[in-house]
Amino acid sequence: MLAVVDRGGASSPLAALRRGADTVFGPVQRSVGGAAGSAGRALGALPRIGSYRADNERLQRENDELRTRLLQQEGTQAQGQELAQLLALKQAGDYTSVLARVVGYGGFQPFEQTVTLDVGRGDGVQEGQTVTAGRGLVGRTVQVGERTTVVALLTDPTFSVGVRLNTAPRSFGLARGQGQRALGFRLVELADGAALQVGAALVTAGSDTFVAGLPVGRVSSVESASGGSVRTATVQPYVDLGGLDLVQVVTEGPRTAARVPAPPR
Repeated sequence: MLAVVDRGGASSPLAALRRGADTVFGPVQRSVGGAAGSAGRALGALPRIGSYRADNERLQRENDELRTRLLQQEGTQAQGQELAQLLALKQAGDYTSVLARVVGYGGFQPFEQTVTLDVGRGDGVQEGQTVTAGRGLVGRTVQVGERTTVVALLTDPTFSVGVRLNTAPRSFGLARGQGQRALGFRLVELADGAALQVGAALVTAGSDTFVAGLPVGRVSSVESASGGSVRTATVQPYVDLGGLDLVQVVTEGPRTAARVPAPPR
């Protein structure tokens, strides 16, 4: 066996070999060392990346929570306004009613447009009673269970209600549902020199079913005049029937003469 010992001197026979090896492998070592350093720095940054991701997720959760709270607050405010309107209508009409919430939409034969309420016979509700929202007439009860009630909306094709012009107490007409978000109106008696015009406000005339003086809608177009005192028109309901939430069922009529409330603007 041959052993070669390099004593490290500058004049060592292996000095030139060492210098050549450094020339060849030095850049590779430095490159590998640099890559290792970059990898080390990248690995060291992983915890920070995880922290950034956690922060983003936390911020997203906080944003979602704030958005939910805002929607809840807006919903609470809307319910408060609706309750105030319902109370004002009830006080003006001087009747007894049961507060209810709409829990379902859909047809109930033979009706096309109905809603379901979360009150029923156990709450004093009966068939053939007036249902209102804060802005006016919604419809009438048509099917009553122990804890739920089906209401035919005033736009249902089977629906009809006696109405009059708010400014002409002796006028009388009949409003009928048209299956959409409007009513057909036929004014059969027009007294007191009143005229049926676009923008005229209509209220219930009063009957065994419907409390008198409830806001119904506003005339959106006068379609024809057939001569004499008979007029026909289209009426836009005051109540947004597609966005019902809180309503009331009138369980007992006015204890005194009805005080007619001013229709919504």
